[in-house]
Amino acid sequence: MFDLLIRSGRVLDGTGNPWFLADVGVHGGRLTVLRGDTSRLTATRTIDVHGAVVCPGFVDLHGHAGLLALREPRRDPAVLQGVTTELVGLDGISYAPLPSPEAVALLAELGAGLDGPPPSGLQWTSVAEYLERLGRGAGCNEALVVGNAPLRLSALGWDDRAPSAQELGRMAALLRQGMQEGALGLSSGLTYPPSSYASWGELLELCRVVRDQGGLYITHLRAAPDAGVEDSVREAIAVGGASGVAVHVSNLHVPRASEARRVLTLVDSARARGVDLTFDVSPYPYTNGPLAAFLPPWVFRGGPREAMKRLHRQEDRRIIASDPELARQDFSQVLVTRFTRSRYRGLEGASLAAIAEALGRPIVETLCQLLSAEHLGLSYVGLGSDPTALRQLLRHPASMVASGGLVAGQRPGPRAYGTFPMVLGELCREERLLNLPEAVRKMTSLPAQRLGLTGRGLVKDGYAADLVVFHPERVRSRASLGAPHASPDGIDFVLVNGELVVDGGRRTAALPGRVLRRAGPEGAEGSPPALPQ
Repeated sequence: MFDLLIRSGRVLDGTGNPWFLADVGVHGGRLTVLRGDTSRLTATRTIDVHGAVVCPGFVDLHGHAGLLALREPRRDPAVLQGVTTELVGLDGISYAPLPSPEAVALLAELGAGLDGPPPSGLQWTSVAEYLERLGRGAGCNEALVVGNAPLRLSALGWDDRAPSAQELGRMAALLRQGMQEGALGLSSGLTYPPSSYASWGELLELCRVVRDQGGLYITHLRAAPDAGVEDSVREAIAVGGASGVAVHVSNLHVPRASEARRVLTLVDSARARGVDLTFDVSPYPYTNGPLAAFLPPWVFRGGPREAMKRLHRQEDRRIIASDPELARQDFSQVLVTRFTRSRYRGLEGASLAAIAEALGRPIVETLCQLLSAEHLGLSYVGLGSDPTALRQLLRHPASMVASGGLVAGQRPGPRAYGTFPMVLGELCREERLLNLPEAVRKMTSLPAQRLGLTGRGLVKDGYAADLVVFHPERVRSRASLGAPHASPDGIDFVLVNGELVVDGGRRTAALPGRVLRRAGPEGAEGSPPALPQ
């Protein structure tokens, strides 16, 4: 007897092949594809999906839930759109390994604009301890990459300098240990201090460790306002070429279609030379991140407490205001969110330029004032890729889909709530930008393969029963700038490890998610259990 039997589905197995008619049985958290006459099979529960699509659960390569999954383990924004596995530790910020719980708390202060307020009980230091805490129950599976920020903090503190040979050896040893404890690779956030303090040579040495451990290097590109995106992509390619590591560019944004063509030429050229390079894209033309990212990197020397002191001092505010990069920004397109103080809550979702006008202060003075009052915890939503450029990126065979969405605040961007159904609905059904099998592949087997997740990402006998059932004719995202928290339409059932987390379009109380660790010699989770005959 099966635990669950899904009948009459059009199975898109995640390979990119066309759909085929089959039933899917679930037993012990694993699945079986059933063809032919299945009328005699029995199950604790049977669901007839009447020709809806049954596909693997979506793998989000960019989930900002490193602390959020501890604070809000249900992960409703993710699972309601079909996400069954999300990766955390992106942008160079993971919350392990660190030398002490106090260091964890300090990094959480710095990352508040990404991950929101930290939960209580930050008592871990190692990757193993953090993963144990993360694995106490969640709505979806969680996997970790180690950020280069905690490696730097563990070896040389908050200094903006190159590590000594001894310090770099310490960073490499911590990374190796973290991967042996289950992390899937390394991330860098080369726009965000202290991750951005890393030099090319430092990244190269760390990536050699990742290569030797069979992991993935995921990079948020270094900001290059004068040179554009191309030079930042070249740096990622150079690290991959010199180290031999597999490289993935996270949430690639390209502001112009002509630049997208040049970036894709770089990708194709690198892959032709043997550099294992991929990237991911969100379908929304918006970006989001910590508002503190607009500050010059020197503000964060010494850590978030020193940054707060500088934001208070008028002399430092004047130096910040003279930064040429800030002068280039169009703050009328930067929408501020996640206010917690009552005096500012009426400003939620307004542009920084409009807020400055309302407060009667210069824009940079307003930026410093708000970040100081909110202890660096503000986020922003802004323009990302040009829509034409975005579509060029999505169609490339080396691209995948990822959200990169933030959920904190009343007016976050819509990516955390609508990324995957937007691809299935607007881009596949309405625009025909991608065919449905290829879109599903970019959200399931391709990211699972990239992360080295064994036994996931396909509808295949013995694989983990991470599944989504959706209606291709009516699936769509309802999340927008004006209504960012809206749940999607057309996604009726979502299973994580064989348990229904979405049943008839409604979130259940189930928390069946697991921590997915780096595969050992026998695979990440061992052999599947025996299936019913």
